[in-house]
Amino acid sequence: MIRYFSIKNKVAGYMIKCKAFVPEDKISGAFIMCHGFASSKDSRSVRIISEKLLENNIMSISFDFPMHGASAKNRNNLLVQNCIEDINYVYTYIVSKFKPQYISIFGVSFGGYIALLNAFNTKNNYKHIFLRAPAIGIGDIFMKDIAKEGEAELKKNGYVKSGFSHSIEATQEFICGRKDNDLLKVKDFSHDAIIYHGTDDNTIPLKNSYRFKENNKNANIEIIEINGAHHVMDNTTIENLANDMLKKIKAH
Repeated sequence: MIRYFSIKNKVAGYMIKCKAFVPEDKISGAFIMCHGFASSKDSRSVRIISEKLLENNIMSISFDFPMHGASAKNRNNLLVQNCIEDINYVYTYIVSKFKPQYISIFGVSFGGYIALLNAFNTKNNYKHIFLRAPAIGIGDIFMKDIAKEGEAELKKNGYVKSGFSHSIEATQEFICGRKDNDLLKVKDFSHDAIIYHGTDDNTIPLKNSYRFKENNKNANIEIIEINGAHHVMDNTTIENLANDMLKKIKAH
């Protein structure tokens, strides 16, 4: 069963637009699904994995980050801290509404970056952390993306359009938030995590995932290279990734 609903971010004052895949039978566990930058809760990757989880009585909730999908188009809401807090509101909702045996999290690219920050900065108890090409080192990547033309636009208008479709208006405060939350500077991440990363990813370099792993030796971080895969993956690759996730979930 698919349900659409909203949760209020009480601090920031906006509504978090959510989509839930809920099993008809007893729920065994729950996943929070975090989409990539300039994507939405209805992203192809999130949908494919959510459907696979649903077949195994695992519920999932995806949601739109500020300025994404059905969210209100207020560029001032798009802050790294707000994105982290949105996950907390979804986490609390799942605990109170469904009381699953466990809660896990999955994130794609920017969503993977936010998922890592959430796990690092909160006391949320995640059984599994699965990530697909998390945007580690996103601050430097973003600045290279906007280039000189973008810098001029940012100075003139107070925001710059970014993302694959250049549809997201990013403010200076959001850009600074990315720089201030640089995962490549984190040395004491302590959670288990599994990272799937394409060997031919030219958007988020595979080496960044390995640098994060090397910097956090006390964490059990497994990197699974997907040979020949780019940042945007085809349906078959995503389905194979989902099947591998399920194997690991059942093993733990």
